[in-house]
Amino acid sequence: PITVTASLVLARSPHVLYTNVVEALLRFLMVRRGRVLLHAACLDLFGEGVLLSAKTDTGKTSTILRLLHHHGGSFLSDDMIIVDEHGMANRYPKPLTISAHTLRSVPSNRLRLRQRAVLQIQSRVHSKSGRGIGQWLAKSNVPIMSINSLVQIVIPPPKYMITDLVSCEIHQQIKMSRFFLIERGPRLVSYPTHEEALEVLLSNTEDAYGFPPYAKLAPKLVIGGDDYDKLRRAEKAILAKALSSVAITRVRLDDFSWDQVIIASQNGDRVQANGDGAHTNGNGAHSLEAERLDALMDTLPMDVSVTDSVTN
Repeated sequence: PITVTASLVLARSPHVLYTNVVEALLRFLMVRRGRVLLHAACLDLFGEGVLLSAKTDTGKTSTILRLLHHHGGSFLSDDMIIVDEHGMANRYPKPLTISAHTLRSVPSNRLRLRQRAVLQIQSRVHSKSGRGIGQWLAKSNVPIMSINSLVQIVIPPPKYMITDLVSCEIHQQIKMSRFFLIERGPRLVSYPTHEEALEVLLSNTEDAYGFPPYAKLAPKLVIGGDDYDKLRRAEKAILAKALSSVAITRVRLDDFSWDQVIIASQNGDRVQANGDGAHTNGNGAHSLEAERLDALMDTLPMDVSVTDSVTN
């Protein structure tokens, strides 16, 4: 067993202790058991395991909420998922953290007006920019985790269970079928090789642990005789095997409409199953033809306002 000893102030905020210390330890304990704790969202969509990976605060949760609300499916995770070398994704249960842009994807009947008003404040304090201030303070050798604990006691992070925000079923496990690497920026759809995707997935996972003390804690870890570097290599090897039969698509958009591309891709696969132009892309998996997705991108509404809310 691993024992974590915390100060009284830090112990008053289990969220800070769990997110910044315990979850980082769990990541490498998973590796020792042949699993990867991956920074990715996951749902069962039309019977397929669909996963989304991105940098923190890109829009994974918003996209998952829109997909579930408009197209059904079953929820596994919006932030972390446990993956094994056989390509099985297992649910990693934790509440959703609501950011300002995520709030706009929550059906209007799900939260009261007062809740939405409070969430505006909470989401700003606990946003990526808010965490950036904490990272800057950490360089000044101040007790940043204790400060973070005090901030979260005064302004708790906006945490909700998925069923508080949208009606859906919850599944525990699914075979990975499609992986979407989503980004913000000028429109682009591409098909990375598995090696390219592997580097992106590991980078996005590392990004999830950007808050202190991870940068100083992780390199000192030794678990079962394996040091940090060996654990990282083992993690990469497990993930490489898991991705061997998964279709991977990179989608970069500037209007949060990743859900539309994902649905169109799913529809495209059903067309391919009838013999209409399927091909093998750079990562060795059948996917929607680049030409067809390029045409789709031209049809997406580019004037979608990110302030729009999903109505019931």
